Amino acid sequence: MVIFLSYIERVTYWYIKRAVLGGLATLSEKRFVFFLSVSLLSIFGSTILTVLDLTTLPLFQFIINIETVAAVVFVIVGAVAFILKRTTIRITLAILLLSLLLLGLYIFQILSIPFQTFAFACFYGWILILNISTFSAVRNFIAGWSGRIVSFGKPKDAILFEWPIKIIAILSIAGFFILGFGFLIGYGSSDFISGISGIVAWSICVVMIFWWIKKSNNDVFASIVGLFFIFVVYHLALCIWNGIGAGTGSLAVDAIFIAVGTLYAVQGLCRRLAPTNEQKVGEEKSTWEDGSVIALLGTVLGYHAFIVNNITSGQSTRVLIYSFHQFSILFDAIILLGCVMLFATSLRFRNYVSRTPGPKSLVNDLVSFIKEKDLKHFLDDMLKKAKNDAEVKKEELVAALDQLKSRAKKKFNSFLKSEDKETNDS
Repeated sequence: MVIFLSYIERVTYWYIKRAVLGGLATLSEKRFVFFLSVSLLSIFGSTILTVLDLTTLPLFQFIINIETVAAVVFVIVGAVAFILKRTTIRITLAILLLSLLLLGLYIFQILSIPFQTFAFACFYGWILILNISTFSAVRNFIAGWSGRIVSFGKPKDAILFEWPIKIIAILSIAGFFILGFGFLIGYGSSDFISGISGIVAWSICVVMIFWWIKKSNNDVFASIVGLFFIFVVYHLALCIWNGIGAGTGSLAVDAIFIAVGTLYAVQGLCRRLAPTNEQKVGEEKSTWEDGSVIALLGTVLGYHAFIVNNITSGQSTRVLIYSFHQFSILFDAIILLGCVMLFATSLRFRNYVSRTPGPKSLVNDLVSFIKEKDLKHFLDDMLKKAKNDAEVKKEELVAALDQLKSRAKKKFNSFLKSEDKETNDS
């Protein structure tokens, strides 16, 4: 049992390292380093000045303007990245547009309205991207080798982490009803939409984990839905927590989710960006994934700029956090509903959410998270066994040759005796 738990820990660490840190390694490559640098400098600069309450300084306004304009520029550059094949051309275009739009923003103050509108769209766009990335991460964990290891010994007609998820599902229904009909006791009318969305997500989860899995015997998709529902309940809990004015204690956790979601989304987009054998050394590959990553950074910048602008204008951070979780519940319900419909109608999607890795992939993934010392001992034992088998086969072969030589010698001696006898007789 201890050994099994040890390997579960290794699987979890391996998955996090591959899914999250892979995105950081990708962003550190030369084709993204300029866009990453601008993003980090503007985000950290505006955040630090906001926390220190130095938002009246000209420096703060300059940084927040760069962040707001860069959001638009990065999305534009990302949209045309499939045409611009060279990193230098993309960076040159980004610098040129950033300079022109920033200058225009200072000359014509009215331009701040469309920029703020774009940041508003990025706020909700990033919430959608983050929740889609969350579903993708859950799917890759459950349907991949990591999920197969963690679910070792689980019955086929049960989901992964079955009892905790069932208990959470049973208890959470009260929270969704409180949120959905909370406008009767002082909640906003928009809570009704989020509450109903949560009830839809809850219904899908309950059907999957209590009835559908017993009928279909498909534990992979049901486990994905069950584990993803935990994140829906997390958003529900934070909605209620912030809705009763209990504070903004979730701000740090949300920041972690944003960072992890960005890195995972980048890693997922760039999973197919490895150079091919036909590609020349030093040649840059122009793909839609490159543009998607740049546009993703632009969306993150717009999301952050929207939050900072609202905080500096006097809006409560609690309201922003509440809106974040409120719309996350709505998007999560849409994602679950869409997945169920696609599962019923699309064979390709059904394979995507229920397939398991092939033998080659299993071996590669298994080797990747086994400790180097353990792997060395394993390979040494295999080589020793192969050597012993080879020596055994060699001995068997020598013995067979000796036996063959002995039989041939006997045959030859017998032949010589018969020849001598015929000669004597004649």
